[in-house]
Amino acid sequence: RLKLIEIADKFQIPIIEDSPYRELCYNNNKVPSLWTLANGKGIIQVKTLSKILFPGMRIGWIVAQNDIINKFSMMKQSVDLCSPTINQLIIARYMQEGLMKDTIERAIALYREKNKCMVNALRKYMPEGVTWSEPSGGVFLWVKLPEHMDAKDLIEQAAENKVIYVTGKPFHCDGSGRNTLRLNYSFPSMEQIETGISRLAETIKKFS
Repeated sequence: RLKLIEIADKFQIPIIEDSPYRELCYNNNKVPSLWTLANGKGIIQVKTLSKILFPGMRIGWIVAQNDIINKFSMMKQSVDLCSPTINQLIIARYMQEGLMKDTIERAIALYREKNKCMVNALRKYMPEGVTWSEPSGGVFLWVKLPEHMDAKDLIEQAAENKVIYVTGKPFHCDGSGRNTLRLNYSFPSMEQIETGISRLAETIKKFS
């Protein structure tokens, strides 16, 4: 992370730090943000409440140096003038009454258990050669299939088995990642997670 900041500073390239899940950390080992490490220099941090509070509110914000914020403000005014005032007032009141911290803590407790549920199901059902990440935050988990497999080839069969995922290749800037996929555990229940991983494992076994 420090090397990235060093290179960006050397070539005067701003870094956009997309940080929608930062508050959803399951332990106390939260990695310092790029904004913190760089003391804000050259970093544009993008935040949102849609992943930690209310998706329907569509409230987000940018943390950046003043000159950049001023330019963004002018750009936003030319697009939609401002975000809905009533939504902003609701969120402000929610924060003022100290409810945001409690909501995030409850979300962390829930997602931590769902995370464990999915990891345990992967260990239980996945065939040899399949690996996965075990994240300490957020709401996603990455699965890596054997090198000869393409996640895109499995998606129709998986959908027929009532399981859907996001293929990993679009997340790789070098064109790799065709054998990777992303799973979400925030929405399904633990029972659905168990069933879904079992069905996904059966699909993978058929294509192995």
